[in-house]
Amino acid sequence: MALTLGQKILSQAGYTVVVAQSGFDALDLFRENPRRFDLVLLDLTMPFMDGEDRGGVDLVKRFVERFKINYPIVIADEKMMRDFGNVESVPTTFLIDRNGRVAGKHVGFAEKETLEREIKSLL
Repeated sequence: MALTLGQKILSQAGYTVVVAQSGFDALDLFRENPRRFDLVLLDLTMPFMDGEDRGGVDLVKRFVERFKINYPIVIADEKMMRDFGNVESVPTTFLIDRNGRVAGKHVGFAEKETLEREIKSLL
């Protein structure tokens, strides 16, 4: 359901969406043509890859190094989920101020104009 909802929301917002049925399938698609994608969203738990006990963090680090990803990657643990107030819906957008505090949160779709206004107020 989250996959279908995310696809619908992003498509309606004007994005071209490529859907994979698992984190592994998504990584395979990305590996085939990394320049095709501006953004990659992976399952929050990524079955078979989540948590340090299964090598998830190391796998993600190797992935970032291999593809020379030059933007921030966030791997949420339970503490981060609690600190951010949990993710109740996809998408959930958090606005972080210059001090690293959550300055705003949008559950569900947020209009571009709203986000732009709120981001500008934080700059």
